[in-house]
Amino acid sequence: MGHCLKAALIVSATEKPLETMLRDAVEAGERHAAGATDRERRHLAAARAWLERDYARAEEIGRRAVTLNPTDAWASHAVAHVMEMNARLGEGIAWLEEGSRYWAPYNGFVYHNCWHLALYHLDRGDAPRTPARRRSGSGAAGAARAPPEPQEPVVLR
Repeated sequence: MGHCLKAALIVSATEKPLETMLRDAVEAGERHAAGATDRERRHLAAARAWLERDYARAEEIGRRAVTLNPTDAWASHAVAHVMEMNARLGEGIAWLEEGSRYWAPYNGFVYHNCWHLALYHLDRGDAPRTPARRRSGSGAAGAARAPPEPQEPVVLR
């Protein structure tokens, strides 16, 4: 359902001015929920929880979605956002690394999740442990087929 995708994209943006658009997408989706799949209804419930800043509920729904479908990189992403917003860096790293074992290697969204994993490491001051450095083997870096590592480290200020 298009309303679910629209809500997911707006939630990903996390821009306060987009809150009205998110509310509109969630409410439109809820009006059509009778014709939605169970997965679409779960997406709408998660977007509703996010909209109402019920991050514990958003995390609960995201974790349930991953339990039902471990390959759902979007659900893993939603949980990672909650952890990031609550400065749960170690948990976020463990969550994304564990989940990455199940993501399809050619799913373009995996790159975005690897970016979040890199942000967790950078927030901890641990730039050498970012996913690009560890792309050989299993886990997020291997699954994502990260682009070549730059020769010089990139420092973000």
